[in-house]
Amino acid sequence: MKKILAICRREAFAYFYGPIFYVAATFLTFMIGFTFYQIVKHGSGIDANIGYITEMGGSLLLFITPMLTMRLFAEEYKQGTMESLMTAPVTDWQVVIGKYLAVCAVTMAMFLPMLVHVGVLYALGKPAAATTLTLAAVLFVWGAFYAAVGLLVSAFTREQVVAAVLGLAANVVLWIVGFWLGQTDFVKRVEWLDKAVSYVGFYTHLEPALRGVVDTRDIVYFAGAIVFLLFATVRVLESRKWRG
Repeated sequence: MKKILAICRREAFAYFYGPIFYVAATFLTFMIGFTFYQIVKHGSGIDANIGYITEMGGSLLLFITPMLTMRLFAEEYKQGTMESLMTAPVTDWQVVIGKYLAVCAVTMAMFLPMLVHVGVLYALGKPAAATTLTLAAVLFVWGAFYAAVGLLVSAFTREQVVAAVLGLAANVVLWIVGFWLGQTDFVKRVEWLDKAVSYVGFYTHLEPALRGVVDTRDIVYFAGAIVFLLFATVRVLESRKWRG
């Protein structure tokens, strides 16, 4: 556990020495702040407002997370430090989990200004505490899922820009599968295909929670998906290690 935390600290602090985190955090804060102003001005319900802010924040992660994850392995390969990291007395799993926890922590740190927005909503009304906590958990899971996707993509290449583009493309494809493909007539006409697309699409599993409804099947889906993505990342590292 100490080794994982050491890797996590190393990676997390590295973000604060570069411009990417600050650019992403500024963009996120501005967009959520603008959205918050609009929905408070024209919104119809406090709980609905919190849900809309959450959905807006999660949607922005589609673009922001690849910017954060692109350096995790690509930079190590580019600078030639990957070999020394992999020959250190740490396992591949410890490296992957340490880097993963770091990007999750940094992603959530960008949302800290949202506490001000939530505080204002509590001052304007009385949103349900359970709903607020559920939506906070949704935002965390949303970011954690995208982080796992980006981590896997970064393990395939030594170019950060390529990792960012591929990470964004992967996020868009996963979004389309659940949000757009599931609405097409062709898919809807085939019952088993409709069910398969509905289950694979991650947004389908977020939608109930955005309304404040927690389903254990959705929890199992995201837990399984994240574990699978981390496992795939470890396998990619092992493969590259054997290939030299």
